[in-house]
This record gives sequence, C-alpha cells and structure tokens, in this order.
Amino acid sequence: MKWHFIGHLQTNKAKYAVRMFDLVHTLDSFRLALELDRCARRLNKVQAVLIQVNVAGEETKSGVPPERALPLVKEVRRSNASRCRAS
Repeated sequence: MKWHFIGHLQTNKAKYAVRMFDLVHTLDSFRLALELDRCARRLNKVQAVLIQVNVAGEETKSGVPPERALPLVKEVRRSNASRCRAS
C-alpha cells in the first residue's frame, strides 16, 4: 500500500509528511522542496512529489501560478533538493 499526501503542506510539517507518505501532491515552493529533501535525507529516502499548480489563479487556493511551475521544477533539479523526485 502507498500513502499520498493531498492538501496544503506547511514547511514545519514536512518531517511528518516524509515519514508517513510515499508521495506528496502539493509541492508549491522551493523552500518546501528544500525542507522535504532535508527530512528525506535523514531517513535515506527519496521523496516523490508533485508540483501543485493553481491554474484558476484563486488567491484562496495553494499552488504556484502556471508560469512558475517549470521554473520551480528547474530550480529543484539544480539544487540540493534534487533528491525530491518530481512525478
């Protein structure tokens, strides 16, 4: 069985998400990617993530604007957080 985290994830809760979930559906910032990776490294784990994109542009919704999605992926890949595996 694989567990997925769906919903807004605060950076300070990343350690719990890494321990409990196989896939995080809601990566929406570089800062969160770095924290997920830091926590995953402690467990010798590669954390699978999905980029959350706010296509509607609603301020009440989480996610990056569509034009920031690809730059976020590139930023994660270039960084130490490259152990986060974007699916």
